Amino acid sequence: MALSVVLVDDHTMLRQGLRRALEAEGIEVIGEAADGDEGVEVALATRPDVVLMDVSMPNLDGIDATRRLLAAKSEKRVVILTMHIDRDVIERAMKAGAVGYMTKDSTVKEVVMAVKLAANGARIL
Repeated sequence: MALSVVLVDDHTMLRQGLRRALEAEGIEVIGEAADGDEGVEVALATRPDVVLMDVSMPNLDGIDATRRLLAAKSEKRVVILTMHIDRDVIERAMKAGAVGYMTKDSTVKEVVMAVKLAANGARIL
């Protein structure tokens, strides 16, 4: 069975590019969302193996969305994929329950590996 992912990012082009790249590697993208509120809703409805979550988004940021998703007794594995490299943001994301933190200058190969590792229970920094 293929790994499944939900993409949560307010940039449509980034989501489209990630979708193509992940699907080319055999990872199924089963949902997308453009803000944190929608991301929580989509992730709870679709039950992916991993959620790739941006931090800076409208309505609800990715850190609060991660906290809300995991507070709903979700078993989702959240990997933050963001442009922020601030130590405070990293710490807040990990305290919220993210299992991984990557910057958007990561390669597609690194993102694919992070999704696979997160799905298997690893923590990624």
